[in-house]
Amino acid sequence: FAKEYLYNAVFSAAKINSYPEDAYAVMEAEMRKQADDVMSSYREYLEERLGDVSEEYVFDYMQKEIFGEETYDDIEDLIRGVVTGQMDYIIINNVLADELGVEYSYDEYAKDVQALVSSSADYEITVEEFESGMLGGKHYYYAYFLYDKIVEALADKVM
Repeated sequence: FAKEYLYNAVFSAAKINSYPEDAYAVMEAEMRKQADDVMSSYREYLEERLGDVSEEYVFDYMQKEIFGEETYDDIEDLIRGVVTGQMDYIIINNVLADELGVEYSYDEYAKDVQALVSSSADYEITVEEFESGMLGGKHYYYAYFLYDKIVEALADKVM
């Protein structure tokens, strides 16, 4: 618990001065497509039950169902917020790993993600399909696997 608290404290205090604009634009386009797909599916669902519904109603319903929020200002704020959150996670974890001297190769990542995907007994999925399910794909999951190594390195640094 203390180790995770330490990570959360360091992570939340970290500030990113600038984003790699190309990566940001790619993730924003990916998020926009995901949001459009989800909105279409919710629209279809709601129109089957309620008839014709406004875009705003569909968006508000989607926000409540997915994020537990009552409303967001608009879809652009949602997209920017989600993309920023994902980019923060990816960038900060990679910077923390570098600062702490954490060693984690993409070969190790490939083995870890394959083991995770293989352990899912519910259905068969490829690594590529698995990675495409999260905004940021491989970069997000690489940062995800770095998390435990960062937590341990932070704890070692404090002790």
